[in-house]
Order: sequence, then structure tokens, then C-alpha cells
Amino acid sequence: MGYAYLCNEGALTGKVPATHLGLSLPQQYVDNPGALARDWDVLIFCGYGVSWNPAWRAPIQEFVSANGKGLLAVMDYEGAVTVNDFARMSEITSPAGIGFNALNLPWAPASTTVALDCVRDVPPPLH
Repeated sequence: MGYAYLCNEGALTGKVPATHLGLSLPQQYVDNPGALARDWDVLIFCGYGVSWNPAWRAPIQEFVSANGKGLLAVMDYEGAVTVNDFARMSEITSPAGIGFNALNLPWAPASTTVALDCVRDVPPPLH
């Protein structure tokens, strides 16, 4: 659900099966988060450029925490999104300890490595 390239119907054709729920969480899932878990295993939420509804927070959190389903919370670079977009997405993900912070990083060389020491449960790299 949400906005932009990865959330457009057919953008991932041939890569993964996808259905675009629209720019917002459909009302039948807001009112019945168990139905969201019954119908879907993973929700990809492109959380910028959409009209925010605070009623989405609880059903999406329940989708993950109570039903063991997956959430890929996607934002874009600062500048394309607002501080409010980051704060709203963080409302959903903060119970899991994940926050979205507006941050501009300088371009990095292609040989850059990234350390994920701050993520305690990241699996080791495959060899």
C-alpha cells in the first residue's frame, strides 16, 4: 500500500507476486486486522506521499506482533518526504524499536561496507 514506484500495480511484475491495496489501508482491514493477517503474509507500506490515517497504526502493529506477519516499511530520501512522514511511519514501527529519522548522508564510494552492529538479531552473512 502507499505511494510511488514499488507500490504501483505491476511495478514488480516478474519479480514477486504483488497486489497494490491502494494509497491507504483498506477499511475492511482497519476494522478487522485479523482479516489482514488471514489475507496477506507481508505488507509493504510505502509511507510517504499519502494522506496519513492514525487508525492504520494498530492494525498494522497487530498484523506483525500478534499474527507474526511481515512488514516492509519503506520511506524515501529526505527532501522527497516530510518530517511528518518519518514521524508517522515511526508511530507504526517504534514498538519494535525501529524509528525513521530524517537524515542526509553524503554519497559513498561503491566500495563502501556497512556495519549493522546496532541490529542485534541480524543474521550472519552467507558465504
